[in-house]
Amino acid sequence: MKKTILAMLMLIAIGSLTTGCETTTTTPETEDNADTAITETYTISGTYTESTGEGIMYKDILSFSIDQSTAPTELQNITSVTFSNQEEAKTLFELTDEEVFTTEDANSQGCKIEGTATIEVSDFEPAMPDSDDHNDVKLEKVISKEPYTKTCE
Repeated sequence: MKKTILAMLMLIAIGSLTTGCETTTTTPETEDNADTAITETYTISGTYTESTGEGIMYKDILSFSIDQSTAPTELQNITSVTFSNQEEAKTLFELTDEEVFTTEDANSQGCKIEGTATIEVSDFEPAMPDSDDHNDVKLEKVISKEPYTKTCE
């Protein structure tokens, strides 16, 4: 009996090989994994910055300079990132452009806010080499932050 079962299993296995049967693994597509990318979350510390004014390359874009002593291996040598979810990031940092950059600031050449924070980010997308693009991350949460200082020229 054991020999018969073993023989049948071998025939099934050989039959599958000769008929081109393939085994595939699929992950059902959901809104969260539409591109099936694996997302890691990183906790980093550094300085958050936003600038406004004429001639500013990344005007009104909240960015983050990473303190390399806190950077995980995957973000080593990445000096700064911008947030792919700008509106949500400004909300998480409790920043509104109308309150941060007032109408009095319009008379200056440019203003900049700067503060330190520890944040949690995900979805790291490195910039293309030799391009003007910036490294993007999604801000997940602000763990801690110090009040910003504002300077205008």
